[in-house]
Amino acid sequence: MDFLVTFLAWTYITDNGRFLERASEALKRSSIVKFNLGADTVYLVAGTHTVQKLFRNSATNSLSSDKFVIMVNERVQDMTREDVAKLQNDRSGRLSVPAPGTEAVPEHERYWVGLHHLFHQNLFRAEATARLAKSFIAFFGQKLDQQPLGAWETVHLFKYLKKDMAEAATVSLAGRKLVEDHPGFVDTLWEFDTIAMQLMYGLPSWYNPRPRQVQQKALAMMKEFLADAWAEFDWDGPDADADWEPTFGSRLQREHSKYWKDKGFSMQTRAGMYIGSISGINSNSVPQTAWAVMEVVKDAALLKRVREEVQEALVRDPDKDGPTFDVPKLVTLPLLQSIYAETLRMHVSINITREVLEPMELDGYLLRKGSLVQAPTQIGHLDEAVWGVEGHPASEFWAERHVRYVEKEDETTGLVRNVGEFTMAGRPSDFFPYGGGVSMCPGRNFAKQEIMLAVAMIVSRFDIEFEDWVLPDGSQSDRRPPMNDKAYVGAGAVPPDRDARLRWRRLW
Repeated sequence: MDFLVTFLAWTYITDNGRFLERASEALKRSSIVKFNLGADTVYLVAGTHTVQKLFRNSATNSLSSDKFVIMVNERVQDMTREDVAKLQNDRSGRLSVPAPGTEAVPEHERYWVGLHHLFHQNLFRAEATARLAKSFIAFFGQKLDQQPLGAWETVHLFKYLKKDMAEAATVSLAGRKLVEDHPGFVDTLWEFDTIAMQLMYGLPSWYNPRPRQVQQKALAMMKEFLADAWAEFDWDGPDADADWEPTFGSRLQREHSKYWKDKGFSMQTRAGMYIGSISGINSNSVPQTAWAVMEVVKDAALLKRVREEVQEALVRDPDKDGPTFDVPKLVTLPLLQSIYAETLRMHVSINITREVLEPMELDGYLLRKGSLVQAPTQIGHLDEAVWGVEGHPASEFWAERHVRYVEKEDETTGLVRNVGEFTMAGRPSDFFPYGGGVSMCPGRNFAKQEIMLAVAMIVSRFDIEFEDWVLPDGSQSDRRPPMNDKAYVGAGAVPPDRDARLRWRRLW
């Protein structure tokens, strides 16, 4: 390997942001850098072609994301050793045809393909995403309607979203029973979010006991809920095939819960999987929504343009005789799409991880079997050569980075005018907030819809005035704009380390 550098595992564990800064400098001199993380050999990769090859090989028998997923299940969600072994022993892959050499694996022990099918049917497909989006519009709309009509109110944006948007998203996905029987669930969810990265890579519990304590508190709540829910739910009744019902919520969450039980996994594991799915939606969509709204409302001119654009997707709701959004149209609006993409580019930081199943060559280097390959989004997403343009460096948010203006003739008037079109400023292999390859996040379509809907619902329903930046607890800050919270670097969506104090007035 042309360039070899030893990184301290301690830095990776305790300050992933600083680790990635050092890694970024090293990767300017070599497309692959090797370091040791405990007993694991890890190769960091960067660059368009190298990342592209990484994702392309993810569909072969050379690379797999299974080890990383199992690490999350075991460390963050506390999956039992017996259940971990079930997943580890299934090497048959996610495709309908088992991987070569695994044809003898019984169909009922092909856990990965079962999960892949479940998510494809109930989350990835357009009709499944549409059902979830419809529920979110209804439940988040109910929360927004609780704001007084026509009266100015002061609100701390991120704090508000962590409460009301998170509860609406939870009810949309997992039903009302959870939040009604456990009123403190949303607070517990965010407490769990603060320790997930520490559980994954942090210090042992004898040295730092809090992460384990928070984890067990959350799992105890989930076990109690699941025991009650399964005891009362009628699996032979009409709710068992409903798009949404109050006990388990969406078809996705109901089938997900049923899958783990039917496959014989323990209550401990089932509880971890249940909170994991709810956390997966909220811990990503809520911070990204906060960032997007913050960027829009701090610029009065941008707020006006976004408000005007989302009006194009407002339609009459025949069920409620009121306004709602045409979701397929909303998610194609060029400026809103650009803001969404730019938000993810700036504020997603995760090291996409694959295990090397067989020795393989990547960009001229031989990667050893059993090692890990990681592609950090933070490095690819901030590459100045890919994303930077004059006056708008890659390190700064620019709402129109992904909008291209073209001349089009108006079909009605015949006049030619400049029209914005959404187009990614970089190539797909330069932008991978949801990973890539066969294990790409199946919830990416709903996440996009949820974030864009939340932004559109807020800017269309409220007059908004930006006041100031404050600390997360609402106290006065040094008034600097928010930055990525360093504690979450490497964990996925990175929340802001400041909140926005706004005044808003509900219009309808």
